[in-house]
Amino acid sequence: MMGVNAVYESNVLRPREELGLKKGEVVEIEIIKDSIDRLSAPVRISRQDWIEELIEDQTRITAAKIKMFDLLHYIIILTNLL
Repeated sequence: MMGVNAVYESNVLRPREELGLKKGEVVEIEIIKDSIDRLSAPVRISRQDWIEELIEDQTRITAAKIKMFDLLHYIIILTNLL
């Protein structure tokens, strides 16, 4: 995926830079008119393996937080025993 600035004139989008596309190549275009639109543009994750990796990362982070909480809990108990 690449981002390109273009100018709209006479019902045609003209890129401001070379695109490196072959003649007749089909592309998908998402139009974002200004910076405010860009900030609200949705984030898309289309690859299932990326989604699964994000879920696994979140699971690992949650497990690490639980282990850290347990460790702190035991430290507090031991400190009170001393």
